[in-house]
Amino acid sequence: MCMTTRELTAQALKLSVKSRAKLATEILASLEDTGSKDATEIWIDEASRRLKAYKCGRMAGNPADVVLQKARGKIK
Repeated sequence: MCMTTRELTAQALKLSVKSRAKLATEILASLEDTGSKDATEIWIDEASRRLKAYKCGRMAGNPADVVLQKARGKIK
C-alpha cells in the first residue's frame, strides 16, 4: 500500500515529540547526504526568505539560547 504525502504526514504527526524529532532529523540528514544541489538551493532559498521576512518585520527573531532551551524541553 502506498501512502500519499498527506497521509504519511498525518501518521507522522501522531508520533511523540521525541519520535517526530528523530524522524525529522533522519529526513533532513537524507537530504544533506545526497549532495544534491537542489537540496542546497532549497535551504539557501528558505534561509533567504526568512532573513528577508525578519528584516521587513514580518518575522520575529528569537535568541538561540531560548530556542535551544525550548527544543530541548520538547525532546525530553
